Amino acid sequence: EMTTLHVDIKVNESLQPGDFIRLQLLNAVGSGNETSGSVTFNADTFTTNQWVSLDIPLADFTGLGNRTQLGLLFFITDSTVSNIFVDNIYFYR
Repeated sequence: EMTTLHVDIKVNESLQPGDFIRLQLLNAVGSGNETSGSVTFNADTFTTNQWVSLDIPLADFTGLGNRTQLGLLFFITDSTVSNIFVDNIYFYR
């Protein structure tokens, strides 16, 4: 019944214009019926060495489909962003 993912992210290094952080959610991990979806934030979303709060509607995770058994959350970058802190991860409605 939750509709939104909240997460705080702090990027601890300089960002370049092409940098991004992609959040990927997986549903029904290990069931053989897995689906996943992702949403991408570009460098403009973040400020170096400052916390940024994101409230992301679960509907924005393209391809996720079913959300009854969310099991994994990945933080994916373009390999130039390698030093981030993540805090306050929760779902809400």
